[in-house]
Amino acid sequence: MDMSFTPEQIEFRDEVRAWLGQAMPKTMQRKADNGGNFEQAEVMAWHRILAEKGWIAPTGPRSTAARAGT
Repeated sequence: MDMSFTPEQIEFRDEVRAWLGQAMPKTMQRKADNGGNFEQAEVMAWHRILAEKGWIAPTGPRSTAARAGT
């Protein structure tokens, strides 16, 4: 079985790594590199950054919330 990455997967990986390198605040990068613990405010700030990119949906689609009766 060939488990090597396709050129498209490698390109996507490189794109994500480049984006992370520029989008993550330097203080958070240092903590991540050193296995540090993040404060709740830092986690929320990171979630906002991911949401701007479209890579996280902290509240889910509005239709889901409407079906749940909230």
